[in-house]
Amino acid sequence: MTAYKILDDKVVFALGTPSGWTAATLQQGIDVARSNGLALFIRPGTYDTGDLYIDSSSGTNPIAMEAVPGSVIIRYTGGTDFFAITGVSDCVIRGISFDRNNISQGGWAAAILVRNASRTLIENCRIFNGPQRGLYMVNCGTRQTVGGSGSNEILSSAGRIVGCEIFDCDVALFSFGNVALRVESNTIHNCSNNGVLIWQDSPLLDGSSVIDNSITDIKADAGGTGENGNAISVYNANGCNVVSNRIRFCKFTAVRANASSNTVIANNNIYAMAETAIWAEETGTGDGQTNVGTVISGNVINICRDGISATNFASKGRLATITGNVVRNATAGSGIFVEGDSVINANVVECMHQFGLVLGTNSFTRNLIASDNMLRNCAAGVAISSSSAAGYVLVTDNMIQMPSGVSTDYGIVTYTFTGTSRVIDDTMSGITPSTYPRIKLGMNVVHDLQTPDPIPTSCVTTMPSF
Repeated sequence: MTAYKILDDKVVFALGTPSGWTAATLQQGIDVARSNGLALFIRPGTYDTGDLYIDSSSGTNPIAMEAVPGSVIIRYTGGTDFFAITGVSDCVIRGISFDRNNISQGGWAAAILVRNASRTLIENCRIFNGPQRGLYMVNCGTRQTVGGSGSNEILSSAGRIVGCEIFDCDVALFSFGNVALRVESNTIHNCSNNGVLIWQDSPLLDGSSVIDNSITDIKADAGGTGENGNAISVYNANGCNVVSNRIRFCKFTAVRANASSNTVIANNNIYAMAETAIWAEETGTGDGQTNVGTVISGNVINICRDGISATNFASKGRLATITGNVVRNATAGSGIFVEGDSVINANVVECMHQFGLVLGTNSFTRNLIASDNMLRNCAAGVAISSSSAAGYVLVTDNMIQMPSGVSTDYGIVTYTFTGTSRVIDDTMSGITPSTYPRIKLGMNVVHDLQTPDPIPTSCVTTMPSF
């Protein structure tokens, strides 16, 4: 049995039926708190329940629902939605653990579902045992028109997800069609297919921020070629920031920005990515307005298949700056790869199985600058498209140290992509203004000097098992 008691400033809900309390279900306790405009405080214990709803059928008042963190578990016993907020803004859920109990459902299935609401705060909660989504937010926040052309500008935020722990779910957090959601300082781990998804149905200003989260052990149990296995996936969502996250052990990618313009991916600490650590890419035919204007800076990447890729110029993806990153130990691929209208500057790249930097793909090569980078212990330093149809490429003021026993001629090379691999056409001594008039080489220093080396280190050649 459970019961509630109305106090002056809140409704208290508890296990048992103490004297003077009213026996009720948790749903009834929520409804009483809302109808009285009071917060609902839940006393310690594990509460088994079916579906719980906060919607307009019980009035327009929001709910502030909280417990001492770690003291309360709401455990699902079956139904349709478990815990759903629909059309009610300004709700606060704090300090409660939500156990989906590994019960699968169709439709909107999630441990917590929020739809058509603004300014929702979910803080210091634990969400777990969700065979589908842990937290699902859909069409939250509101938009406004600014001037004559800004018809989808941000008016009200979808809300904030702060300080939560989400684990043992298929997808930890799925944000779809929302506005300016803030996902901050959460711990996400042990998920079957994805960590945080920030998606729109078609390219649109989203404005969400994913900041200071710890994300680890993201698998790709459903397979695929990149739709699963990602810590953070931004899709069709413009104007998003992915900043200062700690991401470790993912089957595919740490941050994947797909068909998303004006994205900032900065200061993330990334370890052990079984595919490309950071992707900024276009899909399909593109329209020249998506995957445009990406900033990738200050990230630390150690152990990956490939480091950073800002590509798909063939689909009109272009315009990126990649600056100040540290990329180490690509066990099968290359460090930084760009194709259209991009700058690679002041990065440190070490221990690449293939190339340190890759500039262009055949004819899909335009306005590329690689300057002031330090490349060390790469099979080849800088690889430039050899296509006569490629645009201008400038490579200048880079420091390139070749591995012991590898000719310095491999510091800068040209290559052709065959569809399956990159094949070197010419080495540095063969790259002349007459043979490659659109490749401009400035003052690069290429050497194989191994000393001084007070602390010899070897490159990582295999991905850690996980």
